Amino acid sequence: MGWAQQTDSAGHVYDVCFQDHNYSCFAASCGMVYRLLKGRRPPETLGRWAVEIATNENRGGGAFAFRDWNQSGTLLSVLQRALTELGISSTLHRSTVTAGALIGMAMPTKPAICQVELAGGGLHSIVSVGRFGNNLVILDPDAGLQEPPQGQFPAYHRTFSNGVTDDCTFSAYTVMCG
Repeated sequence: MGWAQQTDSAGHVYDVCFQDHNYSCFAASCGMVYRLLKGRRPPETLGRWAVEIATNENRGGGAFAFRDWNQSGTLLSVLQRALTELGISSTLHRSTVTAGALIGMAMPTKPAICQVELAGGGLHSIVSVGRFGNNLVILDPDAGLQEPPQGQFPAYHRTFSNGVTDDCTFSAYTVMCG
């Protein structure tokens, strides 16, 4: 896990938490929301801990075991519980229409964790922190700060630092935080 400061087109500086395992994007997203709302960088392990606690409670408790974060991701059923473990209030929305409106209304004091579907299959979590002009401002724990045109929603085209691009699509799941 690593943190990097990145600046959007409006000159706002954001701390981006990069995931350190294949499937720790939600934990890294939790870390970025924690940073935005609580004013300090937590280690990504704190986000993974919150997700594990919530996952264990979702299974009905019992023997506690950490997962291999390179083998499995986070189920939607634990998103809000994990945020609660971090002391963050949240509301889960399940509608693509609602997601589009909420993502555009997000701001650093009320960020949205969004689920996107990857072109090659699989799901990924990102954080929307608002808009600048006609672009969304997205903190992506895999690709860094992104500014996709809001008019292309639900499409999300991201570009990595090495120039590689990836086409994604916003899913119907959005968690408003704060």
